[in-house]
Amino acid sequence: MIFYYTSTGNSQWVAEKLEHLLEESIFSINVIAKDGFNACDYEFEENERLIFVFPVHSWNVPATVANFISKFSFEGKPRSVYAVCTCGDDCGLTDKEMAKLLDKKGLKLDACFSVQMPNDYVLFPFFDIDPEKLQHAKMVAAVEKVKALAVAIKDGETQVPGAYKPGAMPWVKTKLIYPLFAHVQCGHTRFYANEKCVSCGLCAKVCAVNNIRLNDGKPQWRNRCIQCGACFHHCPKNAVQYGSLTKGKGQYLNSHVEFDD
Repeated sequence: MIFYYTSTGNSQWVAEKLEHLLEESIFSINVIAKDGFNACDYEFEENERLIFVFPVHSWNVPATVANFISKFSFEGKPRSVYAVCTCGDDCGLTDKEMAKLLDKKGLKLDACFSVQMPNDYVLFPFFDIDPEKLQHAKMVAAVEKVKALAVAIKDGETQVPGAYKPGAMPWVKTKLIYPLFAHVQCGHTRFYANEKCVSCGLCAKVCAVNNIRLNDGKPQWRNRCIQCGACFHHCPKNAVQYGSLTKGKGQYLNSHVEFDD
């Protein structure tokens, strides 16, 4: 059983690869969240694994994933529990935070792995998407990395050298920067749509937390933004901007997936 959350398709791509390699059923947390978390009850079949795939948000578990886990209820017991993080560079202490969330549900995280993917976070100064050449190199490496992780999960491995990248100063990133990110950046937002907006409504469709509503066809952002960037990257006209921080920055969507919107 694989649950994935995605903004630009990177984690969806990893989840779908694992679905094929491990022959596990797959569920979108985006869809579950959009529906108000009404589908959070599951039953594990014999020898079924539980796998979470999600992007790292400011070196921690995305709020939407944490919310789903808090509501997650189940019958039976999974054979094993794994998490796979996607990141542009490194993950901080996301593995430790994920283990804490699952422990509250009576689940033990056997291992947390990470897969480096093309960067998509553009809402900080000096942050931008990767050049196309680097995007391609990361995707090529990710193919082999996911294959190796699938073998490790299939074999029940819990210690795989180099399979998780905390990066430099992981405690500072997760324990100091993430709380600041959650307090200052999340909630009220600086997103807006400029004159290029054609009222297609795609930004509202891809927002997993239902934070965007349309007023006379124009998007308006409410006060529960989690800074995932999906609205910015999915906008077909590059009309969605975040204050002045995203002006001139690139958009990125994983071209190897079909989105659930």
